[in-house]
Amino acid sequence: MQDRQPPEAPAVTGLQCPSCGGNDLPVWYTRKRLNKTLRMRICSGCGRRLITYERID
Repeated sequence: MQDRQPPEAPAVTGLQCPSCGGNDLPVWYTRKRLNKTLRMRICSGCGRRLITYERID
């Protein structure tokens, strides 16, 4: 009989908080600026505020 190992957990994808490593970063507000979208996110784990910019190429 072979020893069965549990499957590996999938790699975490998406945004992560640089302070606590949490991945629950809901958008607090969104602003459109010229050809970019600015989003402020607040980490649910530690409360740190993050700003992300998105643009279409």
